[in-house]
Formats: sequence, structure tokens, C-alpha cells
Amino acid sequence: MRLLDTSGFDSTTESGEMQAVMGSLINATYIRQLAKTVHRSLGERARSGQSCGGSVYGYRTVADPSDDKHKV
Repeated sequence: MRLLDTSGFDSTTESGEMQAVMGSLINATYIRQLAKTVHRSLGERARSGQSCGGSVYGYRTVADPSDDKHKV
């Protein structure tokens, strides 16, 4: 399979093969680091009592007036 792009990249050339391998390696490293960051952030939110997910369909998020953390 051959991959071409508008910048002149051609996956069938020697340099193209090397670019594809290096790009894949960099992307894989970035994804692993991002997963660690997200996991750590979700853990911190859970420990502080905050939600770790999105809104439930059909419901709105409303601040709890008895919660002192959100008072100015």
C-alpha cells in the first residue's frame, strides 16, 4: 500500500518509510503519556469528590448551594 500527501510524502521511499516509523513511534508515545495524564486527573477529581464523567443524557448540572467549595 502506498501513502502520498500534498507535502510530498511518499511511504514507498526509504525516507518515507523512516518518517512513517518515527511518526508512529512519536504518536504512540504521546498517546501513552496522554492516557497517564487523563488517568491521574480523573483520580484527582474522584478523590476530591467531583464527577469523573460527562453529563447524563437529559439532565443538567447544577451547583449544590450547600457546597462551600463553590462560594465566592
